[in-house]
Amino acid sequence: MSDTAYIYIDWGTTNCRIYTLNSKYELLEEFDHPSAGILTLQNKENYIEFYKNHILPLRKDESICVYLSGMVGSAPYGWELAPQLPVPINAKELSKHMYEIKDFKNIFIIPGIKETNAIETYDLIRGEEIQAFGIRDIISDKNTTICLPGTHSKWLFFKEDQISKFETMMTGETFNLFKDHSLLGTLINDENPKDLDKEYFQKGLKEAKDNDNLLNSLFKVRATFVGKEKIESNHVRSYLSGILIGYEVFKAVSTIEDVETSEVIIVSSKTLASPYHMALDHYGVKNRWVSAKEASINGLKHILKGLEN
Repeated sequence: MSDTAYIYIDWGTTNCRIYTLNSKYELLEEFDHPSAGILTLQNKENYIEFYKNHILPLRKDESICVYLSGMVGSAPYGWELAPQLPVPINAKELSKHMYEIKDFKNIFIIPGIKETNAIETYDLIRGEEIQAFGIRDIISDKNTTICLPGTHSKWLFFKEDQISKFETMMTGETFNLFKDHSLLGTLINDENPKDLDKEYFQKGLKEAKDNDNLLNSLFKVRATFVGKEKIESNHVRSYLSGILIGYEVFKAVSTIEDVETSEVIIVSSKTLASPYHMALDHYGVKNRWVSAKEASINGLKHILKGLEN
């Protein structure tokens, strides 16, 4: 802890992960708090209490800067509302707009990013942009596409050193809604969940590509299985997952220029990356995986270097 030069906190909806780094941006320690997301803390008093119990002990003095990213800068449940900057944007520009927490010294929220259009509909990111900037030094293609799977999957499109545009897909949340709160979900038994059944996942990927009517495809999940004498829960789960992930991936990659020579970088845990590997392979798109932790730490390094210049 005595070598700590920076503290970085990736603060999401349900989870909080703390990293301590030395002056060379090398990871020293990692602390996971799976029950300390913004939905748990929700108000300023709870954030201050968490700071006193879990962050303050890692700071030998207030000269050690603390950088926060993610939903901690959002309304209504974040610590304080931090800005979201419009795309296109690069890491240096992001670093110029750090938001310092009121009444605290050297505790900053890294801004999120946003995209709007002519009819003023918005798309928003908080946190994933850090990971996206973090892979810039490990890829050679300057015009690359990054996929960050999750409850709300993010697809970020780079041109040179800028995030030029991005899209959010509510894939994970949609899957859970259908599984837990729909007639379709009565066919899925979660007591003993298994790994994806590749055959039925592939069938879902094919359906997503062949049928551009997602609502019709979702109905077909139940129609495909309801008349069978014996229903395998994992077949239903895998088919539904294949349709939703397939629809997300197929729509996203259809916007990539020169997709046949492009590569999609998946930034996530290995477990979460697996079905996206299968989907991208199925659609003939080159892809590889980078760990979310590696991308997060590299991303912070790029943003802090922007402060030095």
